[in-house]
Amino acid sequence: MNSRFARAVSNPILWVLLVVFAAPASAQISVSSANPNNAPQGVTNLIVKIGGNGFKRGASSKFFITGTTNPGGITVNSTAFVSSTEVDANITVAADATVSGFDIEVTAGDRTGKGTDLFAVIQGNNQKFTNLSVTTYISDTDANGVALMIQSDGQSGPKNGVVGEYDDGQQGVSSILTANSFHGMPPGDWQFGAQNSPTRSVRFTIGTNAVPFGAPGYTVTPNPPFTGTRSEPGHLEDICTEIPNGSGSFNDMLLMTAGQVENCFAYLRWDPVGSKPTTFYRFEMTGNSGINGANDPETTEVIVTCNSVGTDGFCNDWFIDPQPATDVNGNVIPGTGIARLNFFGNKGAMNLGDYYLTFHFHITRP
Repeated sequence: MNSRFARAVSNPILWVLLVVFAAPASAQISVSSANPNNAPQGVTNLIVKIGGNGFKRGASSKFFITGTTNPGGITVNSTAFVSSTEVDANITVAADATVSGFDIEVTAGDRTGKGTDLFAVIQGNNQKFTNLSVTTYISDTDANGVALMIQSDGQSGPKNGVVGEYDDGQQGVSSILTANSFHGMPPGDWQFGAQNSPTRSVRFTIGTNAVPFGAPGYTVTPNPPFTGTRSEPGHLEDICTEIPNGSGSFNDMLLMTAGQVENCFAYLRWDPVGSKPTTFYRFEMTGNSGINGANDPETTEVIVTCNSVGTDGFCNDWFIDPQPATDVNGNVIPGTGIARLNFFGNKGAMNLGDYYLTFHFHITRP
């Protein structure tokens, strides 16, 4: 044997280095998603598909109230390995489980990864939901200072003194996440109303913003009730909890995570002063979903963005903006949606044409 090679082979330090550098590094575990990402209290044997990287056979999973090591009423019955990027957890959610956001931990061998606020427990169908008070801010101009087509009345709210602020229960204003959500979901649809306010209103601009003949979104010759800007007793709302989210559940503003975006329906209504309660005008933005008869295919929907999550694990700050429409050449019109204007009277709904709309609503939850 070559003497130089023999000395190298017999050198213990070299052998240690060879072992260290030849040994494969253990893969790190990351946890990034859960499908579905929520479940009501009282659910048993629910399969939650956990996404990530670095999973191995024999992996286990745990659910903890966000930021704690408290399981909060979620029991993991079993964890099945599917691939290095997916394990499926079979869980039971106790009837009295904590309504909160949850972290998910996956352990494989000596490695553990955690995903923060990936899952949520919502109130079970046997629970009585209550409305949640929120503050609504209606902007008058966009980021470039251009006037929007739906504006505030220019007054400040009593709580924070901000122009365009409307506080729930103040000045005759209602501003809530409604408990009358669909599919047994928790309060996840926004409703704002100034119809009963003696001092507050909303400004609507219509007439000059009608969709022209031949452009996407045109259905009939526009017949607006007025041209220009008027202050009216407004009622604005979005509907998210009717729309499937693709994960076996439905959209819900309250359950959104920071940075998450959802498409929702919107109804922007006003009741002319002195009119009957059954007589009103309403902009409808429902797209072509056909859900529960919501089918105005020429219109766009609205985009709801969750800006932050509160200490209770639920979203507490949202933006609501139009889903951008396209012009006759197929170009996107930034910040501008399309709505159908309907008049509701004794003869039912009458289509008064389609209109480009711009607006920006900011919703906050205490």
